[in-house]
Amino acid sequence: MKKVKIVIIGVGSLSFGRKAIVDVIANPELTGGAEVTLALVDTNTAALETMRAMAERYREHFKVPGLKIEADPDRRRVLTGADYVITAVSRQRWPLWREDFTIPAAFGFQQVLGENGGPGGAFHALRSIHLMLEISRDIEALAP
Repeated sequence: MKKVKIVIIGVGSLSFGRKAIVDVIANPELTGGAEVTLALVDTNTAALETMRAMAERYREHFKVPGLKIEADPDRRRVLTGADYVITAVSRQRWPLWREDFTIPAAFGFQQVLGENGGPGGAFHALRSIHLMLEISRDIEALAP
């Protein structure tokens, strides 16, 4: 049986984290023919525990008993052997996301919502690149 390890970093977000967990657990191509470990990571330990408990409930609902679920606030402890790493990380997301929208708008720039484009998207990227570089270096070292 093939073994697959999927790590989700930044899983504490109720919108992103819940959807990412369901995408893995409800997908028979990911869980039907393989022994899958789903490792959840977030520095917010309360949110991480909420997502771990939610993942356990989804595993029971979708009847995937062979799925192993791990949760750890330290990504380095779970990255070893990862086949796939999914990330959605940011710091001070909501206050800064609001500014990404309102500052360009104040200067007449039409801004899409979120971090997906326009000046606000560039601001978001500049704030986040260093986080992604740290994660990428860990992946390179622990799960090449």
